[in-house]
Amino acid sequence: GWSAAARTSCPSYVVPFTPRTNTQHYGAKVAVQLLGCGQAADFYAAPRGFDALTSNSKEELAACLASDAGLSAGVLYLRKLFSSTQTLFHPSNSSQHSSSVAFFTQVVCASFVKRLGRERVPAAFGQSPKLSHADKAALVDALLPLLTMACYSKVRGVTHSANTCLTHLAWVAP
Repeated sequence: GWSAAARTSCPSYVVPFTPRTNTQHYGAKVAVQLLGCGQAADFYAAPRGFDALTSNSKEELAACLASDAGLSAGVLYLRKLFSSTQTLFHPSNSSQHSSSVAFFTQVVCASFVKRLGRERVPAAFGQSPKLSHADKAALVDALLPLLTMACYSKVRGVTHSANTCLTHLAWVAP
């Protein structure tokens, strides 16, 4: 009988989503290096300036700035990234994209723990600012709900990445 030819290479539209690429390592490491940079006011900056906002918007913006006062812009951007990918970690969502995002999260957690270890040795860490306790707690709080859902995933790679992340984060916030 007739059988379809087997594909020997990955299609070009799937390449950015393939797991364990150098791009994911590089992107996660850059994201961790940006933690501690900027302030919450940089994250909530209005594109046309604060004068263009209505009074209700100014009050909401002031409330957001007050709640995130001690956090850096890097943590707020990562928190937004992880909250936007929350549906990919749901146990019933099993796809290649879930595996890629879970692996990215694993590299972020590993890089985060390595950075905290390097902060203890000032000469080895360099010029980057040290992370505040609020930044560490905010990142852990943003990751825990995602990782808890990912532990029950149908995809073996996602559960492995979630367990590895939880192991890393247990060193930071037991």
